[in-house]
Amino acid sequence: MTMKKVVLVTGGSRGIGRAIVLRLARERAHIAFTYATREDAARDTAAAARQAGAADVAFVACDMGDAESVAGLPQIAAERWGRLDLLVNNAGLTRDGPFALMPPGQWQEVLTVNLANTIRLTQAALPLLAQSKGCVVSISSLAGRAGKEGQVPYSATKAGLVGMTRLIARAGREKGVRAAAILPGFIGTEMIDGLGARAMEPTLQGSILPRAGEPEEVAELCAFLASAEASYLDGAVVPIDGGFRK
Repeated sequence: MTMKKVVLVTGGSRGIGRAIVLRLARERAHIAFTYATREDAARDTAAAARQAGAADVAFVACDMGDAESVAGLPQIAAERWGRLDLLVNNAGLTRDGPFALMPPGQWQEVLTVNLANTIRLTQAALPLLAQSKGCVVSISSLAGRAGKEGQVPYSATKAGLVGMTRLIARAGREKGVRAAAILPGFIGTEMIDGLGARAMEPTLQGSILPRAGEPEEVAELCAFLASAEASYLDGAVVPIDGGFRK
């Protein structure tokens, strides 16, 4: 009998994270995911995941700015299902504005949530992933490669996830732990809903496909990178941005 995969997804109640949870549910995985404040959205996602075929689903409120809470997340999966096969680092936030005028607390929050505590979580998960010969997939961003006006802290953290991915791939090679990063461009989520067409136009017009992507397209890529079929893509950094070339 094939052992069902055990998955931990941060920020799994909405947007890209929800799409990833539902995609992996179709593989009958055991799935734990975190949410920040919207318990109603988390309950809805858990119900949808069960309906999609998940073997079991657990969700937990987690302040990604709290180091102790973040470091304890892998153990939740291990205590419930005895292992951890896949960590998806998806949770993140942005605090946009002119960098020269940005209060230190504002950019520090972005660095803590998006990078420092994501590294801390990954570090805590690595012993479990080594036991299962597992995988880490981190959701970075096109902003981590191309940069974006008004998003200096966000772009810096997303570039940092790429560096973390490369290093984990090398360091985890002997233990059988793989790592990959995904660089989404504009994806149709709540994060970009408030931007408006004018703000999105330069990126869309600089892409081969002048449209926003769908969360499900990112989820499909995540599922592939975490699969055995992607075993030769260790350390891969994969854009999914409609062919952005500016």
